Amino acid sequence: MYRIEARSRKFDAGDKLRYSDLMSPSSYKQVKLNTAEVIKRISQLAASDFNFVIGEYAKKRMTQRNLVLIDLVNVLLSASKYVYPGEEKDGSYRYKVETNKIGVVVSFNDLGTKIVIVTCWRKD
Repeated sequence: MYRIEARSRKFDAGDKLRYSDLMSPSSYKQVKLNTAEVIKRISQLAASDFNFVIGEYAKKRMTQRNLVLIDLVNVLLSASKYVYPGEEKDGSYRYKVETNKIGVVVSFNDLGTKIVIVTCWRKD
């Protein structure tokens, strides 16, 4: 069996390789993406396999603010969302995504294959 090494993730010959697996930044956490790239990456990940990681702080905020994962997914998939430019904090870039009612701060894992939910809030 052949193996292809790409940014510390191993692919078997039977795995589907995407262009983004081979040609993306070395670390999505440490490279600031422009707003269009963020929207594209969020749309791809949120719509396909629901690849989410919810941090402990985000879980706490979801409980306090009576939000569930589908609320946050709806924000990320909304056509009327507004995405702010990334801000670096604690070694990773974070992106604020808002609709009229809910806001979410997201980041990406190193490979850019998961959306990391950092925090969330209601705007009421």
